[in-house]
Amino acid sequence: MLTSCMFSTKKEMRTKVKTVNGINYSFTNIADYEKFKFFIIQGEQFKNQIDFSGLEKYLHKEIIKSDFEKKIDLANVSSIQVDSVSFEVRLEKNKVDLIYYLNLDNNTKSVIFTLLNVNDKWILN
Repeated sequence: MLTSCMFSTKKEMRTKVKTVNGINYSFTNIADYEKFKFFIIQGEQFKNQIDFSGLEKYLHKEIIKSDFEKKIDLANVSSIQVDSVSFEVRLEKNKVDLIYYLNLDNNTKSVIFTLLNVNDKWILN
């Protein structure tokens, strides 16, 4: 009996450091890609772990595939990859915009996530 089974994983890390108004900010994005195929069943998992320093408190957050699906349609996309990530910080340090530049089946798309600090908790919008 022959079975068709495939599993692959890939991890990429991107780091960006910049100084704004004399404050050093450091941003790291670790993207995990997992694909599997078993006979005709296939799936993909995609998640990003972000670490951000330079704010009042260290920020760690996870952004998963369903968060991206709220922003863009991934229904007919067979491959997703983070090409680059940028960030902007509000002077009050209570809002961070994360700008993801994605490669979706060789098409470029940008997605913006906003992290808001509400009562010392970072909320992803």
